[in-house]
Amino acid sequence: MLTESLITELIDYAKRHGPTEMCGLLFHQGRQFHVAPNRSMDPTRTFYLDIQDYADICSAHVDPPWALFHSHPGKSAAPSAQDCTLMDALQIAKQDLSMVIVGLAPMEIRCFKKVG
Repeated sequence: MLTESLITELIDYAKRHGPTEMCGLLFHQGRQFHVAPNRSMDPTRTFYLDIQDYADICSAHVDPPWALFHSHPGKSAAPSAQDCTLMDALQIAKQDLSMVIVGLAPMEIRCFKKVG
């Protein structure tokens, strides 16, 4: 799912976007990502992807997103408590989305999906 070039692009974008968390959606077609505005009240600590931004981004693509992504500028790509809550909500809402986290300390990308 994540090509070398996509990994490089995500890491580069996260570095340029820091110290705030970036967020957006990943799509199969073209193995591409689409950045969304982080609407969080504290974007240096959390991200918030607005439902209208989500709908607008999805309407610009033929295929549905396969993952939601965001960055952790000052920490690893391990999911936070908020990330786990969001994955629970996605599962309850029957949204088949993975979560890709770009950690910058240390630099890593990890993909998570709630199952069961």
